[in-house]
Amino acid sequence: MKSLEGTTAPDFDLVGSDGKVLMAYGAWGEKKMYGKTVTGAIRSTVVIGPEGKVLRHWHPVKKAAQHPAEVLGFLKELAR
Repeated sequence: MKSLEGTTAPDFDLVGSDGKVLMAYGAWGEKKMYGKTVTGAIRSTVVIGPEGKVLRHWHPVKKAAQHPAEVLGFLKELAR
């Protein structure tokens, strides 16, 4: 993942081959695309703490352009 370059964050794939994790987080399902209902990946972000607890879940991500700054702000607050 390009966004993780230069960090100590782990780089891993939560989707897996069967998609069970994707579905468990609500990141797969029906959505609107260009006015049509389609089934596919629903943009979302999950921050998982060191103990495996979900600390924050953005679902669905509505404003993709502003979302990275929102996530970074949340992570900075955690670091305080």
